[in-house]
Parts: sequence; structure tokens; C-alpha cells
Amino acid sequence: MDVQKYINDLAEKEIVIWCEGDSIKFKAPKGAMTEESISMLRQHKAEVLDYLKAHNNLVFTSDTKRRYEKFPLTDIQNSYVMGRNRLYELGGIGCHGYIEIEVDRVIDPSQMKVAWNKVIQKHDMLRAIVSASGYQIVQEAVPSVEITVLDGRDKDISSDKEELRAELSTKQYQLGTWPMCDLALSIEKDKSIIYFSLDMLISDFVSMNVMLNDLERFYDNPHEIIIPTTSYRDIVLYQEKRKTFNSKSRQEAEVYWNKKISMMGDAPNLPVIGTEDNQEVSFFQKKVFLNGKQWEAFAELAKSYNITPSVFVMAALAEVIAVWSNDKKFCINTTLLNRPEVAEDIYKVVGDFTDVNITAIDIEYGETFLERVKKLQMDLWSDLEHKDVSGVEIIRRLTKERKKNIIMPVVFTSTLGVSSKDDTTVKNRIVYKLSQTPQVYIDCQAAEENGGATINWDVRNGVFENYIIEEMFGSFALLLQSMADKNSGILKEKYPVSLTKEILKIRSDVNNTFNNIMPAMLEDGFLKSFNFYPDKTALITDEGEYTYRSLGGYVNAVLRILREAGTQEGDKIGIDTKKHVWQVAAVLATLISGATYVPIDVQQPDKRKEKIVKSADIKLLFAEARNEALEEYCNIVDIHSLRPEPTETLPINKIAYDRPAYIIFTSGTTGEPKGVIMTHRATSNTIADVNETYAVSERDIFLGLSNLSFDLSVYDLFGCFSAGGTLVLPSTDKIRDPKYLAELIIRHRISIINAVPALHQMIVSYLESANVSVDYQVRLLLLSGDWIPVTMPQRIYDLFGDCRVISLGGATEAAIWSISYDIPKKAAFTKSIPYGYPMSNQTFYVLNNEMQPCPNGVDGSLYIGGIGLSCGYLADEQLNREKYSTLPWSGERIYRTGDKGCYLPDGVIIFKGREDGDNQVKIHGHRVELAEISSVLNEHPLIERAVTLAFGESPEDLHIDTAISPVRKKTVASQAMDDKEVYLLKSIKRYYEEHMDQDLLEKWIKKSEEVVVADIYNTFRQCGIFSDKSKSFSFEQIVEIMSIPEKLYKLTKRWLQVLVNEGIITCEANVYKDSEINADLDSEKLWKEFYEIEGNFQYSKEFVDYLKESSDLLPELIQGKEDPLNILFPKGDTDPALAAYHDNKVNEMLNNIATKEIRYLCEKKNKRSPEQPFRILEVGAGVGGTSLDVIPKLEGCNVEYYFTDLSVFFLNKAQENFSKYSWVKYGIFNINEDFISQGYEAFSFDVILCANVLHNSQNINSVMKNLKGLLSENASIIILEETRTSYLLLTSMEFKDGLTGFTDERSEHNQTFFTRAQWENIFERHNGHLIYEFPDKSSKLDLAGQTIYVVRFAGEYEQLEKEEVRNYLESTVSPYMLPNQILILPDMPLSVNRKVDTRKIKDYFKNWNHKESTKKKDELPQTDLEQRIAEIWCRELGLASVGRNDDFYLVGGDSLLIAQIIGKMMENISEASGWEWSSLLTEMMKAPTIKQIAESLVNHQNDKRNLDDSSLMILKNSSLNNKDSIAKVFFHAGAGTLTPYTDLLSRIKEDSKNDESIIGFVFGNDAEYISMETSQTFRLLGRKYGEILEKMGYRNYILVGHCVGGLIALETAQYLRNKGVSVSDVTLISTGIPKQKENTILADASDEIFRNALHSSLDNELLLERIFARVIGADAYKAGYQVSDERLQQYIEYISRYGSGEITVKALCETGGEYEDVAEEFRRLASYTISERLNALYSTIERPNGELMEHQLKMLNVLFRIFSQNFRCVSSYIPEPYYGNIRIFCCEILGSHFYPGFFEEDYETWKPYIKGDLKYNTIAGQHFDCIIGDNLEKNISKILDFNY
Repeated sequence: MDVQKYINDLAEKEIVIWCEGDSIKFKAPKGAMTEESISMLRQHKAEVLDYLKAHNNLVFTSDTKRRYEKFPLTDIQNSYVMGRNRLYELGGIGCHGYIEIEVDRVIDPSQMKVAWNKVIQKHDMLRAIVSASGYQIVQEAVPSVEITVLDGRDKDISSDKEELRAELSTKQYQLGTWPMCDLALSIEKDKSIIYFSLDMLISDFVSMNVMLNDLERFYDNPHEIIIPTTSYRDIVLYQEKRKTFNSKSRQEAEVYWNKKISMMGDAPNLPVIGTEDNQEVSFFQKKVFLNGKQWEAFAELAKSYNITPSVFVMAALAEVIAVWSNDKKFCINTTLLNRPEVAEDIYKVVGDFTDVNITAIDIEYGETFLERVKKLQMDLWSDLEHKDVSGVEIIRRLTKERKKNIIMPVVFTSTLGVSSKDDTTVKNRIVYKLSQTPQVYIDCQAAEENGGATINWDVRNGVFENYIIEEMFGSFALLLQSMADKNSGILKEKYPVSLTKEILKIRSDVNNTFNNIMPAMLEDGFLKSFNFYPDKTALITDEGEYTYRSLGGYVNAVLRILREAGTQEGDKIGIDTKKHVWQVAAVLATLISGATYVPIDVQQPDKRKEKIVKSADIKLLFAEARNEALEEYCNIVDIHSLRPEPTETLPINKIAYDRPAYIIFTSGTTGEPKGVIMTHRATSNTIADVNETYAVSERDIFLGLSNLSFDLSVYDLFGCFSAGGTLVLPSTDKIRDPKYLAELIIRHRISIINAVPALHQMIVSYLESANVSVDYQVRLLLLSGDWIPVTMPQRIYDLFGDCRVISLGGATEAAIWSISYDIPKKAAFTKSIPYGYPMSNQTFYVLNNEMQPCPNGVDGSLYIGGIGLSCGYLADEQLNREKYSTLPWSGERIYRTGDKGCYLPDGVIIFKGREDGDNQVKIHGHRVELAEISSVLNEHPLIERAVTLAFGESPEDLHIDTAISPVRKKTVASQAMDDKEVYLLKSIKRYYEEHMDQDLLEKWIKKSEEVVVADIYNTFRQCGIFSDKSKSFSFEQIVEIMSIPEKLYKLTKRWLQVLVNEGIITCEANVYKDSEINADLDSEKLWKEFYEIEGNFQYSKEFVDYLKESSDLLPELIQGKEDPLNILFPKGDTDPALAAYHDNKVNEMLNNIATKEIRYLCEKKNKRSPEQPFRILEVGAGVGGTSLDVIPKLEGCNVEYYFTDLSVFFLNKAQENFSKYSWVKYGIFNINEDFISQGYEAFSFDVILCANVLHNSQNINSVMKNLKGLLSENASIIILEETRTSYLLLTSMEFKDGLTGFTDERSEHNQTFFTRAQWENIFERHNGHLIYEFPDKSSKLDLAGQTIYVVRFAGEYEQLEKEEVRNYLESTVSPYMLPNQILILPDMPLSVNRKVDTRKIKDYFKNWNHKESTKKKDELPQTDLEQRIAEIWCRELGLASVGRNDDFYLVGGDSLLIAQIIGKMMENISEASGWEWSSLLTEMMKAPTIKQIAESLVNHQNDKRNLDDSSLMILKNSSLNNKDSIAKVFFHAGAGTLTPYTDLLSRIKEDSKNDESIIGFVFGNDAEYISMETSQTFRLLGRKYGEILEKMGYRNYILVGHCVGGLIALETAQYLRNKGVSVSDVTLISTGIPKQKENTILADASDEIFRNALHSSLDNELLLERIFARVIGADAYKAGYQVSDERLQQYIEYISRYGSGEITVKALCETGGEYEDVAEEFRRLASYTISERLNALYSTIERPNGELMEHQLKMLNVLFRIFSQNFRCVSSYIPEPYYGNIRIFCCEILGSHFYPGFFEEDYETWKPYIKGDLKYNTIAGQHFDCIIGDNLEKNISKILDFNY
């Protein structure tokens, strides 16, 4: 008998059968179960019974009557519906399938339409409507469907076919509509194509075959009768029922998956670029076709290992996904066809029978590929045996357990072996197909078609970069093809996935970095330059400028010390000095002597220096001074005790390229610094490579920013000296001053800057905001050591123009740099700037954990190989083994950097930060091991444990924070009360016992209880409860009848219990009934009596009114219809609440006790520690019931009061109440959350006040522990609490939310408040010493139910002060390793596996950083200026807000950020505009708060007489006030000094009157001077000097200037006169300006030629040097300038006439012609660097004291820069007409100052510009001697004849 069919037949008659034991039961409509039916059932009972038992009574039945009724969606259908929503990850699309099938015949469209409609009639789901509401319904009848037909028999329909494909292949069907599929047809001469599109809600892939097979059959047999299949609805309902059955197989599946789920991975971590976009969702396809022969081989190979072809394909997919996700454990969503075999035609039913298996992949690379394939098959079989738990359920469980949204977006679907050879899709050619699935980004499908097999990926657009899919699928196809080749041996390999040949070729080319760089000793470059360029400037410091020859003298002195110390080859020499000439000399001498230098950061604490000295076995240490702490371990030389020892030769040491050159120590995980040993060969390779690549030459000037202990300094030193360049070393103490650095760049014409990005950013930010106009010489900027902000390169280009910006990277362990990237101009970067390509003779690899190359776009570990690798770590073989290894395929030695990165397709590497789990970070370029900081802290005797973490959203924000927990005390002893405290508290107790009418209190309490009992009883009666004494009610009936919400069930039970206790009702077996007791329960009468007693006692009339109003609304309150807060706070009024908590007799009493105790404790601490404030935390302060009394009484004390609550409403009220108390802070505090996460500090409060709040604790033990953690040593908690069951509260306060869900002892007794006995137990449990309680338990005052406790807690932990911990760290680690914040925790939070929960600690810091709510009101920025400054601080420091008194450095600032903020302030704060950068920087460093810096800005603005300017010199003061005096002002000449006026000024002083001051102006700051726009120099100086003179406020000014000083005087006069200031005289002495063109030698030339000649003649260093020689008294001829002035003048005229007019260096060197001898001379001069030429000039200056000192050389160079600026300005200077008095003195001998052909000082030249009173005179002499010696004597009388 076919039992299933029999049961179906019964079901058709609506007869249902089931078994109970060995009996069969049935249920049937009347008359349906006939005798015949019963007889048959008895006849086959055994068979039917066995069947029912086997299926747990769950049998499939057909229900044809309900075929067209709604039925639910399956789990998969539901997921498809949800996936249509864009809110879901990877959503926004329906599940859609599309296929095109080509048939070799011409199809008749009309016949095809008939066939298609018959298919629709046959299959329910083709007539289904799917609703978005979770159901579907089959329509019994639908209209006839048309099909689209393209007829190409007589025309080209190619474009039509493309449009049709575009429309149908991605079509999205709307829910709730019909149809959800389309059929189309295209016809050509001998073939047709069927286009089939459908929503996969109504069909799976098997169903598609069913439909297409039926279509073909109905087409070929149009008259075939339609036989409906089993109802899809019935099958779905059967499966839904099955899910609810806890069958044995279901139970086994539960056990199986419960065990497996914890070991399963997540979705593969593929390199996606995004999963969300606003574009229309679409998919594209990649496919590989295995032809018949290949597929046969593939299938045969699988079969030979007893593996299915599907698993073979899936294994290949898993291997590829593993490589691209760099993850061995992940899950693939495997599609299953879950058709329950409950009907004969189950495989003919159309519908979505899809289920999924979440296939866990765990690649074990120790096994072969074949072993892994076999394991996958076994796992898959095992999963399928336990498929009663569906894949959808597994995903839900994963989501729940892992607390994150889990999707499995990689899908594998196989129909291999499912299709028949007669299927339409098999016997015909598949032209095209595509699927789209929500929450999927790769859908791998395998199907037999076109005589072989197609394996395709349908890929969601926009999720991956195109190249990722191209290359990933390329390797997938390659692997499949290898598997189809039985000779490939791929199954025996452990790493079967290979990258494509194209990728491997690019990688090989990128790492082919061979460059024939000859090895060198690092010192060779300096020695070469010492011999080749002895007179060229090698080094510039703040102290002076040093030629290679003079620097050699310093090196020689150090060499002598090394020789005397017996230094041997390879000895370690420590260098612990600041940046100066001796530091450089020590390095060079160490290397020349054959030793190894060990740089030590001079700012490091001695303890860390000691570790380095001992670790490196340093023999000799060059230091700034003697150091007793280190002298125990090595000999120390005070570097400043040495003197240079000039020499013409330096020794050359023997060549040993592999000898260590230096050892740099970096941070180490164990707390010990680790030393990296670098050889000469490795380092010289990098240096030579950089110098060659970027054409570094002797003309380059380096800015040496990096600390000697930072390996960037290695390139600064040796890159510079090997090229013969000049190195500018900033002062160590000013390295963070951007103005100072900018001045160095400008002053010394820096061409190469090599630094970490943070320093570059600081300099760029300053220069962008500074008002400078400079022709920068910077041509090369090297950025390395940290992330480069993506916008920085373009900022650099915008600033410096024609330069190159290079990103460099690598590791200290690999010779400074190993990788570089030339950053193009205008390049846009989104996330990061490329790391680049390997440098010469170095290699770079991105490898996965198996040491295999990572594909492009896949993150892996970065490894460096090549010549640059270090020897390893000093004396640390274990670390060497960990970090240095060899490539498995080549044996090349490589170093694991600990960084991660990925390749792009062109071979460039992208840096991705540090590896996960790596505790090393870069802070401003410094490598920091977080473990070292923790290790050092753990050595502190009072620290139990330390955890150091790095924070920051971006690299520039990166900083370190540390959490520490103190050691617990071995013994804990509480401090007893002192006598004064005992007396105080006893006297208060005695007072209240005596003065409170306790009998009246007792009456008041008794009557209040009677009122409450009556109100409760009458409330029940109003609702029909207890109105009939014969009726009883269960609790459930009561709450149902009264409609009481669940949140008030607990209060309702307490009401009932009160009535039971009072005998009003009885309770038996949880059933309540009115008792027979007659009690007075007249509420109105009782209330009247209560008011009478209140009138006598005067507890609080307002409070009683509140109780009465609550009483009147009891029915509404208990039903949840009235909000209790509307009664307690009517319209926001707090008076009723104050009556409850403050304005009543009991609270006045308890508040007074609390106030006096707190005031006493505060005064006691203030006396003991007057500098420390007494800190009070009030929690749950509410309306201020207690604080209203406490706070005013603390005025005058050194106190901080934290008023906290959960409600902002109360905080706002409190700020109104306490606005005059600046020491009160306000904040949110939740007693049920740990204080750290709320931003409060451990051990920081002296008193915690808890007034009527602790009953809100969910668990009092957790809350007490939490509050204890806030207490300082011997601090107190003062508690005011209800300690007896107060009936009053049952009808008032207890309606408030939150008084449920307790998990402490109250939950057992249905309590809200603790009893006094319980409080005592709580204090004892938490080691609290109860030193005071009131009232006594025996007192009638206890009837009030309120108790105050003072509980003292001895500190359980050793006291830790943050400042002391910081000082300890400062003495043990480098400054850059100091944490930004130190957080003290009572105990470290632990995870479930008892490890430190770092995630929670990170959350603590985040909450800590963003906690702003407890700031005092007056702590927030007050003025508009403060608020504008605060906005800048917040933006640059990444803060939500900042207080006006917050210290810049304590809220996250550092020396780099301060520079950035200064720049932003100068840009955006108008009050800062008048400041010098350095002055504002200094001011902010002195005053690092918003309040202080704002005050400084205001004060500076108000001080109009601020004359602090380095250019101003007061030479003589008038005896009168300035307003009554005259000032004679002298302006510096061409070189910027007053030196030319020396003789004249002495005569001026002699001649001056008492009411005359004599003032001079010099160049001041040379960098600022040459930063001015050259053509505007004189006008800018005129304005600057004019402003100063205007502020000085003299009655009248006489302005005097020689040479260009005259032009500055004229511009100053113009400014002063425009301001209405009196200028009676402007005196110009030998002041030349450009002549009119017609008066020059180029009168007949074009204007352009004239302009070129005029401007370029003074923009030419070779010519300016000759003029400057005259100014400083140098002999140009002796210095090598052989051409006479006369012949030079002729040559200049020749160039002007016969060239373009430009008298440039190039023109001087190349024009030649009849002046070839002159050109040859200039070519010779130009072959020298400018420093060599100038040094040669300086050497000819006659000086009585021998050679020029280094500082004198430096000053001469400063004067040359000023001189050049001035004379370049002269070339374009045209005076404005002057209308005042002016005297012009012209020298008798003209033409001696500069080119007379273009410039002159005579009357004719000046006449056009003078519109006022002009006095013109000639004076004796020429330009350079007219105001000195004899000529001054001849001219003085004329000069002294000033206009007054």
C-alpha cells in the first residue's frame, strides 16, 4: 500500500489521522469516515502506524481546496524580499535569473505563445503574487501573456537583441505584481534564441529547467493536456510544520551545529572597496568554459578520488578566496536544492526550494590540496546529514552570538549532475546567462552546458576594483584548467593557487633593482669633500658657519681624543649631544677611527641612556657635560671642553664595508631598547642611490631636522657631505619652532628638506599663514617615517613651486629607506599616498602568513630584502630569528617590517599601517613599542598592571594613552573619627532628639498610613475588586480587570500585601478576598484628620498637598494612564519635589547633619592640604534636596562640587540655583554604570553624597563597588535613604519608572528600599566603617523611615598620583613615548577568558576624551575671542569641546600641533594678526590655556606703544618727553647695518640738542627681511618703520639715509606724512635710483630690453658679489675676480645692446664675442659654489686678529643676503612723488657704487619725483667714502644744516 497516497486521499475528504502509542486516531467531518474507510484503515493499520511513527505524525497532505489561499514565504524567499531594501548591507536588488538559449530551428512565435501560456497554466508559481508582507498567493486564472518577438530573417536585429538583453538580464520585478517572469524570442534564418527572465522568488534553477522543458514539450505537442503538479503551497506548509517538530534528526542537527558554530569563520575578508552606493545595483559575469575533453578529464579525476565534480569546483573556489582574503577560516554560502520527497512529481514542481548550507572552510596549508578537497567533501556530507537546521538559522545564530550583522556574500551554486542530457539547457547552446542575488557579491555557478561545463562568477558591480576580479578569476580559471590536466600534479601541491604570469612579470620587473653602486665607507664622502672643497661651507649652525677645512679641525680634535682613549676598530662610541658642530665632528671622527657610532637622544632620561650604554658596551661617550650616572659604565668626554685643531689632512681608515657604521636603538617590547646594527655597505648604497636619483650636488643645502638617534639624520649627514653640500643644523631646542625653521629655509636658501611628515606639515602650515614672499630654493622634499596626509604634497607644491616631493619608506633595519614614490603634482589621493617601488639594490615583498606572494589589492606583511638589510639586532638572536628569514622560493634574506601593505596592478606598493596585533606605532616618525611603556610601568612598585594603547583616527592624530591599576594594600585600616568630629555629630544627634516632638511625629506617621491603606483599598473597590465580599480574585485577574501595566505589577503586589498585613483582605493560595474585619476606610474622613495633624506638626503642608493630589489620581496612576512626574513636577515646577526632599521637617534635619559633616571634613582637608581642593561628588542630586543646603555652606572653602544626575532637566535647574558658585560642576552620572566609562577619575573624591538615590541601584553590591572606586584614601560616603516600608511612598514616589528589576537581596523580598539591618550588612560586605547613623533605632524619630549614614572607607589600594607616574616615565623613557593621558583604574577590566579587556579600556578612553558635561559653567569659553580660539583648538585637536582653563598639552596637544594651531590662529583670529609668529608661539607655550592666550592677545592689542622690534636702535634719548622732542632717524644702508654712519653719527650726537633723540634702524631679523616681496622691500620697510615711529609719538622727525637707506627714509616719510605726522626733513646721501631710459646707454633699445637689463643687472650674484666686496672692504681681485670694473662695464653694455637685455649669469658666461676673455673668467667663477666664492672674498678682508671666526663668517653671509635683497629692489624701484622738504646730496665722483649706465643719484635723475622743497648739493668723495674720514670733514657742515 502507498501510505502517503492513502493519507493524501483521506486529506482530500478533510480526514486527518495520527497515532498515539499503538492507536490510530482520526478527525473527520460528519459522515466523511465511512464504514468502508474504517475497514480499510483497520486492514492496513500496521503499515499506516509504522509510517506515522517514522514521520512523527508529520505527514504531507494535499489541500486542493485551499490551493489559492495565502501561504507564508520560505526563509530564503524572506531573505530575498528583505534584500531588496537598500538599508540592508549589499541589498537594493531582487534575486533574478536570466538565460538565453539558442535552438537550431526557426520557432513559430504564435505557437511559442500558446506553449508559454500552457506552462503558466500548469505551474502555480508562474501565477503567483508575492507580497512584501511575508506571504504569497497563487491566482487560479490569469490573462494570456504576450511574448516579445524579434524577427531577423529579413533585417539586422543585432542592436534590438542587445537592447532586449539589457532590459531582461537585469530586470527587477515589483512585489505584489504579476507576472514575475518574461519570455522573449528572436528569430533568424536558421536558428532562434529564447530569452528567459524571472524573479527567483518563484523558482529555483531546477524549476527553470522544468519550465523550459515543459515549454519545449508544449511547443512540440500543442494539444497535450495540462496535468497540474503537486501544490507548491502544500509543500511549503509541510516544510514549515516540519521545522516546529523536535525530531531526533533535528535534535542531532542542533547538537552538531552548536558544536561547530563556534569554530566557523565569518565571511571571507576580501578586498572590497565598498558595499554601499547610490548607483543602480547591477552584476557582471566572468566565466571559464571547460570543453568536452577538459570536462571529461576533470570529472574523471574527481571520480578517481571519490569526489564529486561540484566539490572539486568548490574546493578551487575556496582556495582562491583564501588567497585573496588572506584568511584560512571563512564561510561560503552553498546553495542546496531542498525538495522533500513527499510527492512523486516533486522534481517537476516549480517553486523556490532553495536552501543554503553555510560551509565552513578551514584551509590547512600543512596538507596537500587533495587532502583539503577530501576534507571539504567529508565536511559537506556531514553538514548535509544535519540539514534539519537550515543555513538561514545558522546565519541568525552567528549574528546573535557575534553581535554583528553576518552575511555570507560568497555563494557557490552547482547544478552539475542535476541536469539530464535531454534538458533544454543541456542539449541546446547557452548563449548568455546572468544572475543577481541580494547580499551577495560573488555567486559562483557551475553547470554542464554546450557539451562541456561553464563555471561563472556573477559579480556585483561597485564592490571590487575591476582588477581584483579580473586577477582573482584569472587564477581561479587557471586552477580549474590545471585540475583538468591530469599531468599537472596540482593536487599534490600545498599552494595550488598561482598568480597570473602578467602579475609575476610585473613583480619581477619591480624588484629588478640592480644598480652598479660602488660600496663606500660612510666617512669617504666627507673626506673627499674636505680635499675637493676645503673653502666651501660644509656646516651651518646657530653658532657659526664652517667650511670643510674648518670642520676638519673639529674632527681632528675628536680623533685625538679617540686615539688617546685607545679606540679600536669596531668599538662603540656613544654620542649624546645636541645639534652643533661637535656632534657632527664626533660622528665623523668615530667613523674615521674605524669605530661604530651609537647616537643617543640627548632628551632621553638617564635611565634609558644607561640601558643603551650597557647594551651597546659603549667605551667612550661624547656628551654635553659630565654625567655621574653614566660614568659608572663608560668614560665620558665633555664635548664642549674640546677646541678645534686645524689640519690640512685627515687620516683614511682601512676599507671594511661590512663593518658596523652605527647602531641605532629603537623601542623594545621588553622594556629594553633594541639596537639595530647597520654596516657601511648597506647604508652607503641608500645614500648613493638617493643622491644619484635626485641629482644631489655640491650646490645643495640640506636642512638637518632629524635627531641624530633617528636614522633620517644618517642621510642628512652623509648624503650632504658625500655630495659636497652644505648642512644647516637647527638648534635642538628650537626644532619645533616653525618660524625659526622657516627662517633657516629662507635665510640659507635650503634646497633639500628631509623629515617626518609632521615636521613638513608644521613648516608648511607656518609658511602658508606667514606673510612672506620668497623665491624659495627648496627643490627636493623627502618625507618618511610616518603616514603622509594626502593633501600635503599639493600644499608643498603650491608653496614651493618647482620642486619634487618624494615619499620614502622602509625600516631602521634596512638602511634608512628601501622604497620610494615620486609624488606627482596635482595628483589626487583618497586614502593614502602610495608607498612606492623598491630602491636600488633593494627588494620589497608583500607576503601572506604562508610566506606566499599576496595578490594585487590584498593586504599582507611587508618584507624587505637586498643590500640594505642590517646585520640584525645587537645581542638578540631570538629577535633576529623572528624578524629575519629567507624567501622560500629563492633563499633571499628578508626582514619582516611589521607593517602591512598591498600591491597595485602596476607594481606599486600601498602602505596600510601596522600588522594586526602588532604593538608598535609611529609617533611623529619615532618607532614606539607600546609594550615597552607598559613594561617600564609594571616595574613601578605601586603599579599592579599597566596597559598602553594607541589612539587616533588618522596618523597625524595618533597618540598614546596608558591605563594603570595600583597595587592592593597588604593591610587595610580605617581611620577613626577624631574627637572634634565625634563631638560634632553627637551634639547634632542630641539636639534633634531633644527638639523634635516625637509623639506628634508618631501620630503624623500613623495617620498617614491609615490614609494610604484606605486609598489603596478604595482604589481596588472602584474597579470592582473586593466590592463583593464573597468573591475572590487571583493576582492575574486583578491586573486584568484593572488593566494594570506590567511595569506596575510589583507595586500592585505590594499594595495587596499592605492590605493583607493590615487585615483588610486575606490571601490564601495566591487568591485575595475581602476579610470580615470592619475598619474605618473612609478616605475623605481620614484625609481631613490627617490635615488637622499636619496643621499641628507642620511636617510640610506642600508635601501633604502633593500626597493628596496623588491620592485623587490613584486609579489613573495604577493603570498607567497618568504620568507620576506630572504630579511631582507639574509643568516643570519643582516645588512639590522640593517639599518631598527638602522643605520638610525630616529632610531639614538630615540635610543639616550632612551639611555640617561635609563642611567639617572640607575644613579639615583644607587645613591639612591647602593647595588641594576638597572634592565632593553628589550622585542623583535631582532637585537639589540636599545640595541646596550643603553648597552655600561651603563658600569660602577650597572645594570642587560635582552636582550630577541622570536628567539634564535637573542639571539646568541646578545651574540656575548655583550660578554664583564657580566651583560647582555639573554632569550626567548613572550609579548603575561604571564610573570610568562615564569619564570620572578613580580615587578622586573625598566625599560622595547619595541623598535618596541608592534605592535606584539595580544591584547595590555593584553600585557600592563602583562608588568605592571613586573614593580617595579614608574618604566617606554619606547616604540618606528610606529604611522602612513607607506607606506614603506606595501611593506617590513608587510610581516612578526604574524601581523594578533589582538583582540584589531586594528581589527575594519584593522590596524597593533596604532595611537598616540590610544596610549594615552592605557596609560590612564592602569594608565600610559605619561611623555615624541617625536616628537611633530605638528612637521614635526612626518612625519617619529616613536614615542618614556616614560610612568611611580605608583605601584598599596604594595611592598613585598621575603626576608622580608621569615623572617616573619621564625618567625612564624617551619624551616621544610619554602617554597623552594616564588613566587610573581600580582593577583592569577582564574579558570572559580572564585576559585584559583592551576593547573596554579603549572605550574608557573614548568616553574620557569626550566627557565635557561636568565642566563648570565658567570653564567653558566665555568671550567671543575665547570661543573662536576654542573652535580652532577643537578642530585641530579633534575634541568635541574644550574648557577655557584646559591646558593645551593635557588635552592632546604637542609641540607639532601647537605650531599648527598658531598658524590657524594667525589666519583666522584678527587679534593675532599683529603678532610675530615666534612671539605668539612663545606666549602660548607660557600660557597654554584659552583664557590665558586670549588675555595675551587682548593685552597686546591694547598696548599701542609696544616697540619691541629688533630693528629699532635708540642711539640717544631726548631729555624731554617724546611729544615735545625731535627725532633724527638714520636708516640702514645696503648691507642692513648702521656701520657706514659710524663717523657721521658721532658728529650728529655732538651736534644734537637736548630736545633731540637719535634713532637708528637696522635690518633686524634677516629671514623676515629677505622674506619680503623683493620689489616692495622699501615700501614695506617704510610702512614698518613708519608705524614704529608713529607709535613713539615725537613732535617732529628728521629722516636720514645713505645709499638705499635714503630710499627707505623717503618711503618712511611718505607713510608718516600720510598719517599726519610732522616730517621736517628727509636727507638722502648718495642715494641712487634707476635712470629714465632716454638717459641711459640703452636709450635706443626697446622698452623690454631696457627693463630686462635694468632688473637682471642687480639680480645676478656674480655682479652683486663684486659690489658687496666694496661694502665689506674685501679685495675682489685677490679673491679671484680678475676683470676690471671698466672692462666689466663695457661687457655689460655689450650684452645689453646685442642680446635680449638680460644680464644673467648665463649671459655673462655665454655671450663672449669680442669679450670672450671676460666670459671665460665668469665661467671660471660660476664653476665654484656661491659659498666658495664668498668665503674667498671674506678671506681678503684685512683683520688684525687673524682668521675670521665661524660666527663672523655667518654674519657676513647674513649681510650679503640683506644686501642682495636691497639691491634687487633698487632695480625696480620708482619713487612716488614727494611733497615735503627734502635734501639730496650727490657725490662729486659718480659711478663708483653700481652700474652708472642704469642708476644715478644726481639732480636730473631725482628731479621728476620731488614736488616739495628740494635742496640739492654736491659733496666731496664717492659713494663709499663720502661720510667717512676727510670727506666727512668737508661735508659735515652741509649735512648738519637740517630743515627744522
